[in-house]
Amino acid sequence: MTVDLEGTTRPQNTRWDLGCYERAGTTPPPPPPPPAVQAPTNLGATGGSRRVTLAWTQSTSPNIVQNRIYRSRTAGGPYTLVATVSARTSYVNTGLSRRVTYYYRVTAVDTSGRESAYSNEASARTQ
Repeated sequence: MTVDLEGTTRPQNTRWDLGCYERAGTTPPPPPPPPAVQAPTNLGATGGSRRVTLAWTQSTSPNIVQNRIYRSRTAGGPYTLVATVSARTSYVNTGLSRRVTYYYRVTAVDTSGRESAYSNEASARTQ
């Protein structure tokens, strides 16, 4: 006996033998995974008095509900999560030390909780 693609059991070597359309004892393959969440782009940073203002272009993926803001004092990281905000295209990081350069990256999160890769890195020096 074999199982056809619709799950119907059919005897082999009879007029019901479906040849290439049957899958002996197996189930159909699972659907492919959804495409990855695309990262935000064009991240820019502007330093101010104990603050850095960030602006970016939102992910082109559907159903984005949050952005996560990551910061480091070293170019290339490691980065620490400093804020999770509702989906938007700007953020102001306040209460920072004076005359320090900070490095940032942003991610996008969809309704399933899937997080994108990091955006480009942007840096700014506080005043």
